[in-house]
Amino acid sequence: MNNLNLQKLPPQNIDAEQMVLGAILIENDAINNVSATLTPEDFYKEVHRRIYTAMIKMFERREAIDLVTLTDELRGKIGLEAVGGASYLATLVSLVPTAANIKYHAKIVSEKSRLRSLIHIASEAIEGAYAGQEFFDAAAVVIDKLSKIRSGGRVEVRSMSDVINMTYDAIDRRSGFERDTFGIPTGIQELDRLTDGLYPGEITVVAGRPSMGKTSFAQGVLRHAAGKGHKVGMINLEMLEYQLGVREISSLTGIPVTRLRTGKIYTDEWNKIHSACDRISKLPYALDFSSYTDKAISRSIDHMVQDRGCELIVLDYLQLSSMEQGKESREREVATISRMLKQKAKQHNVPIMPLSQLNRKLEDRTDKRPMLADLRESGAIEQDADAILFLYREEVYNKCSCSTDGACLCERRGKAEIIVAKGRNTGTADIPVMFNARTTTFYNSGVRPEEENKQ
Repeated sequence: MNNLNLQKLPPQNIDAEQMVLGAILIENDAINNVSATLTPEDFYKEVHRRIYTAMIKMFERREAIDLVTLTDELRGKIGLEAVGGASYLATLVSLVPTAANIKYHAKIVSEKSRLRSLIHIASEAIEGAYAGQEFFDAAAVVIDKLSKIRSGGRVEVRSMSDVINMTYDAIDRRSGFERDTFGIPTGIQELDRLTDGLYPGEITVVAGRPSMGKTSFAQGVLRHAAGKGHKVGMINLEMLEYQLGVREISSLTGIPVTRLRTGKIYTDEWNKIHSACDRISKLPYALDFSSYTDKAISRSIDHMVQDRGCELIVLDYLQLSSMEQGKESREREVATISRMLKQKAKQHNVPIMPLSQLNRKLEDRTDKRPMLADLRESGAIEQDADAILFLYREEVYNKCSCSTDGACLCERRGKAEIIVAKGRNTGTADIPVMFNARTTTFYNSGVRPEEENKQ
C-alpha cells in the first residue's frame, strides 16, 4: 500500500480577509474596531499583510484611509504592484457593501491565524520530541505559547472607566464579605487585621536570620489556611519530609520536637499523635521536596495551581534555589528567580510567600533587629515584594538564664516580633507574637498554645 503525502493548505479564509480590508477602505473609522485585536501577521495572504500593515501605519499617523490615500501610501513604500496594483484595491472596495460586519470578519481572520499558530506549535513540539528534548522543558514552552494564543497575544488596554467600575464592584462584594479577611488568613490576628490576609497576585517575603523560625512561621500559615479550607502548597528546599512532618505533629500535639525525633513518647501521648496525624493528613496541603532550579520551581508552581488548585504557595527558601542554565552572579540568580515568582503570582493570581535569609552584617550591630538593607544577595527581593515580614526573637541573641525546669522569670523568653518592614498596600508595623521553641510554633500574643491549636 502506497503512503500518500497529502499536502493540506493551512487554515485560512481569504474572503474574510478581503472583507476586513474592504470595510476599512469604505469607512475610515472601521479600523478603530479591529486595530487592537488584529495584527498584520493574522492575515494568511502576503498581499493582505502588506495592505493591512500600510493601513496600520496610516492609522498611527492619524491619516485618513481610503482608496486614494492608501494607493499613494503603497506606491511610495513597497510598490503598488507588490499588492496587485490599484485594480486589486478597487476590487476590495467593490466586494464590501457595508463596514458593519468588520468585527465578525476580523474574528474569523483571527481564529484562522490561531489555528495556524497551533499547527506550528504542535510541529515544533513533535520535532523537539524526536530530537530528544527534555519533556518538562518542551511542555513548558508549549504551555507558554498556547497561553499566548488563547489570549490572542494582544495588548489589553482598558479605560479608566472600566477600571473604576471593576474596583467599585470588588468593593461592593467585599462589603458583604463574611470572613474576617478577604485574602488568605495567616492565623496571626494582628497581621491579618493589618494586611487583610495574603492577597492574590502578591509576593510576601518572610525573612530572618537562621533560627528565627522562618519555616515554622510558614508552616503555621499554611496549616491555618488549609484548616480554613484553602488549598495550599509548599516547595521545600531545606528540609526532608520526615523533618517537616515531625514539626507538624509537634505543633499540634505540644510534644517537643526533640522527643518526637528520638522516639521518646509516653504511653498517654500516642492518642494525641494519632489524632494529629489524622487531622494533618486531611488538610489540602501539597508538598514538593525536589524542585531546586528556576525552571523546576516554575513548573511546580504551575502544577500546584493548575492541577491541585492551590491558592497559596510557599518557597522555602529563596537562597537555596539556583538557575538551571547560565553562570550568573549569585545576586543576578536570586534576582531572576525573585522576578519569576512575581510573574507567577500575577499569572496565576495567587499569593506566593518566598522565605529569605538575611546577611551577616546585622550580627555586627548592637541592635540586631533586621532592616531592609539586610536582605541577602539581592535588592531585587525588596523591589519585587509587595510585603516584607522580618521575624525577630531577641532571646536568640540574649539567652535566657532561667532554669528551663522551673518557672521562667525572664520577660523576653518566648516573645517574638513580626516586623512588617514593607507593605505596599498596608503600611508598616511591629506585631508582637509568641514562639514556642519546643514545638517550633508561632502563635498570637496573649493566647496559650493549646488554645491556638483548637482554632
